[in-house]
Amino acid sequence: VKSEDEKIVFDDILVGEVWLCSGQSNMAWLLGNSNGAEEFLAKAESKNIRLYDMKPRVVTDDVMWDSTELVRLNSHDYYIPTKWQKMNKENAAAFSAIASHFGAMLADSLDVPVGLICNAVGGAPIEAYIDRKTMEHHNVLVDILMNWKRNDFVQDWVRGRAEKNIKNSSNPLQRHPYEPCYLFEAGISPIASYPIKGVIWYQGESNAHNVELYAVQFPVLVDSWRRAWGNDDMPFHFVQLSSINRPSWPHFRDVQRCFVSTIDNCHMAVSSDKGDPVDVHPRDKKPIGERLARIALYYDYDFKHIVPEGPAVQNAKESSGLVNICFENGDGMHTSDGKELRGFELADESDIFYAADNVSIEGNVIKLSSEKVKNPVKVRYAWQPYTTANLVNGEELPASTFVIEISK
Repeated sequence: VKSEDEKIVFDDILVGEVWLCSGQSNMAWLLGNSNGAEEFLAKAESKNIRLYDMKPRVVTDDVMWDSTELVRLNSHDYYIPTKWQKMNKENAAAFSAIASHFGAMLADSLDVPVGLICNAVGGAPIEAYIDRKTMEHHNVLVDILMNWKRNDFVQDWVRGRAEKNIKNSSNPLQRHPYEPCYLFEAGISPIASYPIKGVIWYQGESNAHNVELYAVQFPVLVDSWRRAWGNDDMPFHFVQLSSINRPSWPHFRDVQRCFVSTIDNCHMAVSSDKGDPVDVHPRDKKPIGERLARIALYYDYDFKHIVPEGPAVQNAKESSGLVNICFENGDGMHTSDGKELRGFELADESDIFYAADNVSIEGNVIKLSSEKVKNPVKVRYAWQPYTTANLVNGEELPASTFVIEISK
C-alpha cells in the first residue's frame, strides 16, 4: 500500500477458514501433553495453519493470586497479549490438542489455510461465557447473577476455587474468570468482530452438578454468541462429555445429545469411548479433534461422501417380543472390540433397568430383549458414568449415551 510519501508492505497474508475453539480444560489441554504428540509435532511446520492463542495471565490452580493479578482481573485484563503465529513444533506443543487435530484435518481436506483461535479456561462454567444482557433478561439465568459465590446454581467446586484464588483481595467486588459473564466480557466480546466460520466447544464438567440447568444454559450460550457475531446460523459444534466415575454424567451426556435436534446447525462429537474412570482429562485427543472435523466437513463444507458421526438412535419399537432400535449413520454397525454388544438396558413401568441378555445387530437395527423385563417401556445405552459400551459404525465412530421410550 503506497502513497506519494510512504509505502507499507504487508506479507504472509492468508485467506482461509477461521474457527474459534473454546470451553474449559479439555479444550485447553495442550497437544504436548497428549497421546501421539510426537508424530504430530514432527510435521507441524508443514501444516498450513495459523494459531491465535488466548492464554490466561493466571490459571485457576488451587492457589491465592497476588494483588497485581487481582487488579488486572478487575479491568478485564485477563489474557496475555498475543498475535497470529504460524504453527511450528514449539507453539503447537503449547496449543490446544483438540483444536490442533481439528485444524489439521480441515487444512488437509480443504487445501486452504486454517486459522484457529483458542479461548479456553480450565474449570470455567458455562455461565462465565454468556453475555450479561442475555443473563439479566432471562427468567431463569438471571438468578445466577445474584451473589454468585454463595449461589447453588454455580457448582460448589467452581465457587470454592474462585474464593481461594481471590482470597488476598480486600475488594468486595473483586472479579474472577469464573464469575457469570466475565469470560464473555474479557475474552469473547473483544474478538466478536473478527470473522469466523464457526465454533467448536468442549465444556460441561463444571456444570454437571445441575443437568436441568445446563439444558437451559447451553442453547442460551449458542444464541448469545451468534448474536455477538451477527450470524444466526453460525456453526456451533461441541464435544459430549466423556466417561468418568461421576454419577450425573450419563444424564448429562443424554441432555447434550438432545441439543442436536433442538438447536439448528449444532452437532456433537461423542467422546465417551475415550474416557478414563478417574481422570477428567483423557489424553487421547486426536480422535476427538478429528470427529469434530468430520462434522464440520460434512455439514459446513458439503463433504457428503464422508460419515460425520456415529450411530444416532432414531426410535425403538417392540415387535414379536423383541425391541428393535433404529439408527441413523448405522451402516456397518459392529462392536469396537469384536466382543458381544455391551451397554443396552431395558426397563418396564417400574423404571428399574436390567441389562439386555439377547442382543444382535441386523443392518441399521439393534434387536434386544431381557428375561427380567417382560413389558419393556424404555431402553437406554451406555448409561454408566464410566462406560465400556462398544457400538460403532463402519467408520469406527461410537454411538452416544441415550435413553428413549419404546413404542408398541
